[in-house]
Amino acid sequence: MVIKSLKWDSAFFNKKVYAVSAVSDADEAAEIEDQLLRLSADVAYIFIAETDINLQSSLEKYGAILVDKKITFYKELFKEQETGFDEIIAYNGELNDELLSLSLEAGEYSRFKQDPFFEPEFKRLYTTWISNSLKRLNANELFVCKKNEIIKGMVTCKVEDGCGSIGLIATEKASRGKGIGKKLMNAVENYFIQNNAFASSVVSQQTNMGACKFYERVGYRQIQKQYVYHWWIKQQRDPLQ
Repeated sequence: MVIKSLKWDSAFFNKKVYAVSAVSDADEAAEIEDQLLRLSADVAYIFIAETDINLQSSLEKYGAILVDKKITFYKELFKEQETGFDEIIAYNGELNDELLSLSLEAGEYSRFKQDPFFEPEFKRLYTTWISNSLKRLNANELFVCKKNEIIKGMVTCKVEDGCGSIGLIATEKASRGKGIGKKLMNAVENYFIQNNAFASSVVSQQTNMGACKFYERVGYRQIQKQYVYHWWIKQQRDPLQ
């Protein structure tokens, strides 16, 4: 069992936030609670394997909330795609209503929206995420699909340790099914290869079936599934203000 303080989350939410991983036994739930109480934690994110039914039951017995069935998709990259998509560009402008709307679409199935105690902060969280991406604080690049000068889709990405990862990706509802998502993925994958990353990963939620099917269609395979719990420790469990 590993318990780690999450400094960014704690500062953002003004709560003592911890992450718990490497939990191997259902009997550890009581020990986790004891340690989190000693740390005066407000909430902990618990990451466990999908197959550990006994541990799931134990966590739920103690009051942890299942908020995400997190799937990681992976694809090896070999050569750049022939895109020819003039409407896909690297974006260096300011935050606007179109990008903000798309970032909220990207988080529609987020555990921070599913958890009623975090949901009041969902918009602020994703506004901060896209704002930091524009500043290149949590992303190396941001691509958009523009048609008639209107942004129809966007994706953020970064390269780290020789692997590319996709952050936020969304297409406006009215433009779905028109190939924009695939164009954005091609642009990202080309960017990864150009920056010496020959693999790409992206995380989605099992409940977001449309996204999962899309990633499989464009050549990604599932390599990991985790169950994510939010365990609110304080007895009052007040929603965030």
